[in-house]
Amino acid sequence: MGRPLFLIENLANQVMFPAHLVTASSEASRAEVWRVATGRRSWRDRWTPGTDDAESWIRIECASPRSVDMLVLDRGHNLAGRRVILEASADGFVANVTPVLDVVIPAAAAVPGSIDGDAGALTEEGAWLKRFPAVAAADWQLRVPAMGPGLRPEIVGLWVGRAWSPLQYLDLPWGDESIDLQYQAVTTDAAWSGAGRGTRARTGEIGIKLSPGEYPLARYHIRDLWWVPRPGWLVYDSDQAERAVLALPTPGRAGFEQQEGWSERQAILSWIEHEPQVS
Repeated sequence: MGRPLFLIENLANQVMFPAHLVTASSEASRAEVWRVATGRRSWRDRWTPGTDDAESWIRIECASPRSVDMLVLDRGHNLAGRRVILEASADGFVANVTPVLDVVIPAAAAVPGSIDGDAGALTEEGAWLKRFPAVAAADWQLRVPAMGPGLRPEIVGLWVGRAWSPLQYLDLPWGDESIDLQYQAVTTDAAWSGAGRGTRARTGEIGIKLSPGEYPLARYHIRDLWWVPRPGWLVYDSDQAERAVLALPTPGRAGFEQQEGWSERQAILSWIEHEPQVS
């Protein structure tokens, strides 16, 4: 069994990091690059370049060097089976370019799929996640080679950031596939029921007991970034990352507290799937 991890940090999100500059090789009308890291999951909120069959890129210029160990493309991209390249630089890609990842995204979800595998993991709904050894750099670039006549990349959601993996395993009980079934039902006088189209939003609670010295990281990733609220990636088991979910914290009281039975802070993280896929 692999370890749990959270990816909330996103260097491409200009609300989270207003000093960062995000640019692209080109932009199609109504598919500008600023849309790529808003957390919206609609295909209408995507980035795509303005030219077919040409190498294209998204570039993130940070205000200072940032450590990165994870890359995610949300569902809705058209890069399954395609090559993507992640690069870092210290001078805005003028002369200094450091290769970080050069990978072909799986064409179909692997069961199970490790987030640390050579090709990363593809979820059942098509999101792709890949973790790699951390690299620190001021500038980051996701590059997609030319895809062929009439084709150009389409990316609905991009995450480039540092993940947090608690030192302890999650408390029991835990479940990564519980759902909140939402639909409207009408019951007649004869007690017959009719229901509209339903949507299943995954939901759950995560019990975390921190280890000595771990609270500053938990405070940054969970309290400062996730409990804003904003969506973040939850992976209960890094060896089964095909079950990863993009989740929002549920409203209500939240915090890391010290309680009897454990020497460090602990918390229950309640969440619900962000903008679930509608079948």
